[in-house]
Amino acid sequence: MRRQMGLNLMAALIVSATLAAQAPPAGPGRAGGPPPIGEPGQPRPAGHGPQWLRLLNLTPAQEQAVKAIEDQHQAARAARRQAVMAKGAALRDALEDPAASEAQLKALHAAESDARFQALQEERAAFLETWAVLGKDQQARAQRLRQKFQKEREARRDLQEEIGEPGPGGPGGPCGPGPAPCH
Repeated sequence: MRRQMGLNLMAALIVSATLAAQAPPAGPGRAGGPPPIGEPGQPRPAGHGPQWLRLLNLTPAQEQAVKAIEDQHQAARAARRQAVMAKGAALRDALEDPAASEAQLKALHAAESDARFQALQEERAAFLETWAVLGKDQQARAQRLRQKFQKEREARRDLQEEIGEPGPGGPGGPCGPGPAPCH
């Protein structure tokens, strides 16, 4: 009986850790605040800064400032990304280890959570520095674009639900079930 309870707990932890790892980041930034920043650990697109900046018609001076900010935070982002991956791997390994205690799992989960939070803090610092480079009109346009893109994402999600297609993160992973390649 006790062994079965332990196995049930282990299965529940594996499922919850898997779901937590696949869950999208918490909702967008506060209304009136800057657009949400990217998921920590994701590589930056080619070019200077996040893609949404390309839609704001930056001046050459702003482009240089954004590039300097990105360059300044690049090493810290890479270190944080490695820490998140290492802590996540340690947690996944422990979840599969029948000898791992609940206390060990909690400690590993807390360590992974802390690493993710530190990565978010690094992303936020770079984002706020970049946001400060923008003029008021550019910030307002960024807000309008964020709202527009959010509405488009919601419309796509609604359509996918209506026609019965899983969206990103649905059954079968980010590309859904089936033999189709994910690209």
